[in-house]
Amino acid sequence: MNDSHYGFDPVIETGDDAPRMRADVATHQGVAHIQLRGDFTYPSRQSIASLHRPLLQDDAVCVLHLDLAAVTTIDNAGLGMLLLMHDRARQARKWLVLSNAAGSVKALFAMTDMSRRVLMVPVGGRLEDLWHRH
Repeated sequence: MNDSHYGFDPVIETGDDAPRMRADVATHQGVAHIQLRGDFTYPSRQSIASLHRPLLQDDAVCVLHLDLAAVTTIDNAGLGMLLLMHDRARQARKWLVLSNAAGSVKALFAMTDMSRRVLMVPVGGRLEDLWHRH
């Protein structure tokens, strides 16, 4: 599924005593699929920022799809990072799309009305379905 290869270390260092976040990136037909695993919290903010910058600069990438199925928790810094990524993607004329938020992550997205700010694949939906709505 990889059309492009990025020099990402799949393990995002978040400090000695913090849990590590893992990121797997694959691109296919203009979509960068980023699967995150672990805690999307303050210690991982810089690494997440460096992860998405090359994708925003790649003319072959039109959509950054963050699969959050394996994200165990997200804090205010993580929410802020998602909003920053959304703004940067818009400035680069790209889309940021979130999918598969579950548990406490899904509850926090509902509480903060995140679906009004960032595109989200509906439960049971497909990424491609978003193109028909926008």
